[in-house]
Amino acid sequence: MKMGFMFSRVADLAGLPAGTGGRVVAVEVPPGDRERLEVMGLCHGREVQVVRGGDPMIVRVLGTRIGIAAALARGVRVETGADVPGPGEAPPGETA
Repeated sequence: MKMGFMFSRVADLAGLPAGTGGRVVAVEVPPGDRERLEVMGLCHGREVQVVRGGDPMIVRVLGTRIGIAAALARGVRVETGADVPGPGEAPPGETA
């Protein structure tokens, strides 16, 4: 029986590798930029996924891909989750 638990961390959107997803927990950018991001769907509580890193980076929000300057993405904080094995359990893909 699996007894793992969820481990989460918060990171800047710009620092996440391609394929990583998570939930936006803070948007710490100037008000005009915040409004622009909200119009594109990138706001607190929203699920996002990094499609491509770089500058600009491409993220998927609400099923749409949008480009964001890396400097702006550094102000978007995202909580990511990773399944962590419980005591005595092997990491995913391995046998105990």
